[in-house]
Amino acid sequence: VGLGNQISVDYGDGNIETLTILAPDDVMFGNRSNVISDKSPIGSTLIGRKVGETVVCGLPNGQDIRIRIKEIKPGDF
Repeated sequence: VGLGNQISVDYGDGNIETLTILAPDDVMFGNRSNVISDKSPIGSTLIGRKVGETVVCGLPNGQDIRIRIKEIKPGDF
């Protein structure tokens, strides 16, 4: 996973969500949904990971979530 990638992830509930990881400045000025910063807790946890990996991400509210990477594609911007 790198900057600009679209990543399909599963949080363990079977629902797949597609995220795009961008730099903070690009996130602020973008007008798209499901875009996260590489500096956010989830974004920084996913950077450098590969399809099939399951990672644990600590959220600001103190909860940990498990994220399984299902697919990685180049961004469409």
